[in-house]
Amino acid sequence: MNERWLQLLQSEGASFTNGRVAHFVDAPVLGGGAALCDLSHYGVIKVSGEDAAKFLQAQFTNDVAALNVGQAQWNGWCSPKGRLLVTFLIWRTESHYVLLLQKSLQAAIQKRLGMFVLRSKVVIEDASDTWQRMGVVIGVDAAATTTNSTYRLPSVLMQSETGSLGFTIRLSAQRMLILAETDMAMATWQTLAKTLSRAGSNDWDLASIRDGIIDISPETQDAYVPQMVNYELIGAVNFKKGCYPGQEIVARTHHIAPATGAGAAAGSVAW
Repeated sequence: MNERWLQLLQSEGASFTNGRVAHFVDAPVLGGGAALCDLSHYGVIKVSGEDAAKFLQAQFTNDVAALNVGQAQWNGWCSPKGRLLVTFLIWRTESHYVLLLQKSLQAAIQKRLGMFVLRSKVVIEDASDTWQRMGVVIGVDAAATTTNSTYRLPSVLMQSETGSLGFTIRLSAQRMLILAETDMAMATWQTLAKTLSRAGSNDWDLASIRDGIIDISPETQDAYVPQMVNYELIGAVNFKKGCYPGQEIVARTHHIAPATGAGAAAGSVAW
C-alpha cells in the first residue's frame, strides 16, 4: 500500500485485518445514508501498447474490443478448463486499459498475463501505487445521497467520468468507484469523510454481493466456471466474440448443461 495513503487511513482511525480495512475506530455504523470505503485490497493493472486491445480480447471472457473510451465492463480470465482464475473490472481510457482486481491475486495474474505477450506490442504494469482506490456505498436513502453537496453520482452506469474527485465509475445504483493519484485521492477522501460515514471493506463486499458481483479469491481460484458465480447473468461473458482460454467449456455450459454448484444453504462448506 502507498505509504502516504496508509498514513492517512491510520490517522482516520483505520484498523486493518489481513491487509484490509476492517473498520474505523469511532466511525458511525453504516445505515441508510452512504459510506466511504478504502479499496486498497484491490490492485490496479495498466495494459497499454499498440496490440493491447487485440491481446486482451484473446484472453478474457467479455468483449473487450467493444469497449469505447470511458466504458467499463465486468470480465474474467479462465484456465483452459474454463474455470475462473480471476474476476475483475476493466475500462478503457484514451491510451490504455485498466484492470481492477483482488490485490491478493494481482502478482500471479500479472505474471501469467505476461507469459502470453510474446511478440505482441503490449506493456503490462502495476499501477497500484500510483492510483489510490476508494468506494462510496449508497444506502437505502438513495435520494438523499445523490444530492450530497460533496459529490455527484455519475449519471450513466459503467461509464467513467473525470472530475473534482478524480476518476469515477458508477458501478450500480448503490456503488461508486473512485480512483485518483495520491495527492488528489487524499484530498478527495478528506472531503468525502466530512459527510459520509467511514466503513470497512466488509460493507463494500456486502454491497457487491447485493449487486450480484463475485470476486474470485486465492481460495476459489480455478474452481468455478463463470456461470457458477453469476458472471453470465451480469453480462461478463460474451458468446459471440472469438476464442479465449476455456471458451469451449464455458460455451458448452451455456448451450448444453446447466451450471452446478448453485443453491448452497447458509453454513454450507463453499470450498
